[in-house]
Amino acid sequence: GTPEAGGAIEVFDSREIAITNCQVLDPVQRGIFLANVVNSRVSDCTVLDRRPKPTMRSAITLVGARRDNLIYNNLLGKGTEGDLVIQGGTASVAGNVVVG
Repeated sequence: GTPEAGGAIEVFDSREIAITNCQVLDPVQRGIFLANVVNSRVSDCTVLDRRPKPTMRSAITLVGARRDNLIYNNLLGKGTEGDLVIQGGTASVAGNVVVG
């Protein structure tokens, strides 16, 4: 990814995708970046920046004009922009644990 968009795992313009049981460790910009997705879920993932000088902006970012997504039961680190950066109305969020 770049400072503006993208991450270690990127999904654009998609439907019914599942990102589950992944470990994303020490991402430079973002761990998981979703843009314009619908009916999709991110669950049971670990997204952490463990470096002495972290650069991760967010663990999970969800942007775009889509809806009906689930972000749940993830273990997340704090980024410089937050742990979850989610455009309003695009996802249901539950059960996530933020460390650090």
